[in-house]
Amino acid sequence: MASLTQRGLLSRTALRDFVRAIDPDLDLEQDVESLLMDVAEGFISSVIQESCELVHHRHGQMLEVRDLQLHLGRCHRAGTSEYQT
Repeated sequence: MASLTQRGLLSRTALRDFVRAIDPDLDLEQDVESLLMDVAEGFISSVIQESCELVHHRHGQMLEVRDLQLHLGRCHRAGTSEYQT
């Protein structure tokens, strides 16, 4: 399976733009970019995979916001209240 970076879902350019939006004077070392890209890809892949397992558990056919909310809330303690359905 192709990685998220290979599929164009994550890019170093987008990462640099994001960092510049936070601090325009900050540059990232190449090793830091690589590490952040790996962490982001692993996190996104994990969230999608685990959320899809929740869909199958509830005998669903579509990944819904509630599946992501449940996974993020339980496994990452990430509040997603702005996406309440």
